[in-house]
Amino acid sequence: MDPLTVPPEPERRRLVTPMTFGLPDRPLPELGYQAGQNAWMMKVDVKKGSRGARPCPEEGKPAQLCTDHPIAWAKQPSLQATLPALDGVDMEAGTSVLLCESTNDGTLAKCLTTPEATPAARKAMLALAPLFVAPQRAQDGVVVAGGQVAIPFDWSKITPLARKLKRP
Repeated sequence: MDPLTVPPEPERRRLVTPMTFGLPDRPLPELGYQAGQNAWMMKVDVKKGSRGARPCPEEGKPAQLCTDHPIAWAKQPSLQATLPALDGVDMEAGTSVLLCESTNDGTLAKCLTTPEATPAARKAMLALAPLFVAPQRAQDGVVVAGGQVAIPFDWSKITPLARKLKRP
């Protein structure tokens, strides 16, 4: 922690520690993949000079700025629960991002995928969206509801792992 960026009064913090359990006849999942890992909430149209502001132009808003806020899911699927949706994904490299609006109850709505995802990858990403529930606040305290949530899918980790775990 950086004492210059942390308020002087104590705060409650959540620490998410993934635990991996295995079965004797199945390989253990690689630790590099957990559904929704490294997701963040993107606050759009922030003021110039805002801490962490970066360009995120959209059509009609070429100078738009955004800030990113890491999130820890209120609910996320287990690795096993993601396998049916990942069946048939044909991407083995690259990263695609699922962008969704977080509603007041944390469900994800109006989801889109980044354009490099193949149709099979898009279908899988959109099928997994209902399995996530966003927290009320990002890890830095920013309200998540109404913001865009971004979930990266690193296909170089996901696809080989899903295939390995689905083998009889």
